[in-house]
Amino acid sequence: MRELTYVARDTVEWREAPDPRLRSDEEAIVAPVAATSCDVDTAILAGHATQRQPHIQYSMDPPFALSHECVARVTETGDAVTTVAPGDLVVVPWSINCGTCENCRAGLTAHCTAVPHMAMYGAPIGGSWGGLFSDLVRVPWADAMLVLLPASTRSSWPRPVTTGPCPGA
Repeated sequence: MRELTYVARDTVEWREAPDPRLRSDEEAIVAPVAATSCDVDTAILAGHATQRQPHIQYSMDPPFALSHECVARVTETGDAVTTVAPGDLVVVPWSINCGTCENCRAGLTAHCTAVPHMAMYGAPIGGSWGGLFSDLVRVPWADAMLVLLPASTRSSWPRPVTTGPCPGA
């Protein structure tokens, strides 16, 4: 599969990566169909994310896969996943979270105690989770993380198509 990878200031490239595989029954694999960038991606591309700051306890040294916001189609689920199924269209949140710890239950998913603080897609914070400008993505806690789109919106979304790099990417 391919993923859009930040390699240096103002430089990204499509790179080949191994297809993600399910590691537990609670996981899902999704194929992004619509992804976007945000102010964090802009800062990364400008080189600001790799500048070490005393108050920041992580560094985002390249290379790493980009993007942490997308709508995706579920392609595979573990046996314990009950809220989504292959073919479903879902929103994938930016933060990696278990959904069951005290912080997650309080709505503070960026402070999930099952993963390092601020673990997210699209930046190597709290581990390497990949980016959502990718052909496929592993979602570690599918029932907690994936938000099923309403049935009224699902039929209007296209199937994933790989056509090459996006203009402007």
